[in-house]
Amino acid sequence: MNPHPITRPATLRQLNILYSIKLHLKLHNRFPSTRTLQQTFGFKSQNAVICHLNALVRRKLLNHRKGGYSLPTSL
Repeated sequence: MNPHPITRPATLRQLNILYSIKLHLKLHNRFPSTRTLQQTFGFKSQNAVICHLNALVRRKLLNHRKGGYSLPTSL
């Protein structure tokens, strides 16, 4: 039986996306666009990026509010 998605650790791809986001924030002082992440990781659609970002939100590695995504203050 599969554990609940929140209790499963993040996948390697999700951790790579999170690292890329942190690096982009450090270099550009802003969160990367979904288009940028799509091109960086070779996804065919922006929806794939959104799915990964939402998985990171479920694992509490990202925050999502009306204005967009952000890193939790504890990271």
